[in-house]
Amino acid sequence: RRVEIKRLVESFAFIDSLLPTAKDMSGKVSLGIAFNAPLNSAMELDINGLNAKGNLQTDSLVLINAETPNKLTALLKLDQKSNVLKDINVDFTILNGRVQVPPFGVKLGNVNMTVGGEHGMYDMSYHAYVNIPMGKTGDKISSEISGVLSQAGINNVSPNLSVVPVGVA
Repeated sequence: RRVEIKRLVESFAFIDSLLPTAKDMSGKVSLGIAFNAPLNSAMELDINGLNAKGNLQTDSLVLINAETPNKLTALLKLDQKSNVLKDINVDFTILNGRVQVPPFGVKLGNVNMTVGGEHGMYDMSYHAYVNIPMGKTGDKISSEISGVLSQAGINNVSPNLSVVPVGVA
């Protein structure tokens, strides 16, 4: 059963602690999670002791605060901007309050990406591998790619190169 992600955050306060960006998203998700955690003196979950395994799936999530995708599209000089994440199916593990996400595929607009990493309450370390469709990279990156290929002695590859793989940390 799918539920609006904002309602999920409102119903389970610990989700906001583990995924603070969830409140800036809109869309229906399916979440399966099995967890155990100690309770603090106020009978609330002690996030630092939380251990869990889970899966989150959705066809589409809209990023209301699109700061991160806007920075990504600007950095990669993409012609098209999008704040819609599509086709998400991500497994995750939480060990002592740290969320660990193995690489998973997702689409940002029409751009395929593989994203993975981990985060805690105050730090984050994620990597994205973005397959940018050739011709959608903007003139500057396209010319830089052509220059690098030319320096390597590779000429006339552009018609055969359908995507440009780019790593972002």
